[in-house]
Amino acid sequence: MRAIVAWVMMAGAACAAGPERGPELQFFEGNYELVGRGPGGALMEKKLALRRGLLGLTGLTAEGCDGPAGRLGWARVHESWRLDGRLFGVEVSCTYAVDAGNYPQLICAAPGGVRLVGWPEAEFGGELDCE
Repeated sequence: MRAIVAWVMMAGAACAAGPERGPELQFFEGNYELVGRGPGGALMEKKLALRRGLLGLTGLTAEGCDGPAGRLGWARVHESWRLDGRLFGVEVSCTYAVDAGNYPQLICAAPGGVRLVGWPEAEFGGELDCE
């Protein structure tokens, strides 16, 4: 009986000290205005919709106004969570912050000085407005 109690206590402590799972992928689903410095220092301003992939297990697919825009995977890197993948042909690594309304803001970087910020659109869960 003591062994069971000790095991339960150790398991509870291990679970309490385990890695945080981070937000679920659906937290990032929505429409963004992606702005910043793209490849070669060119200014970028693109509209982007992020949606969960197959059963929510394959990361996020990105859709732009001109069609598919890439995909992002969700993984823990050291002590932080990152969205890594390709957006508009650029290999990016994105962290996130939240605004006052608890909507995600993407903060993305890539080699060559690429720096992009994804701001949530007013109609965050609606259709992508390409006009």
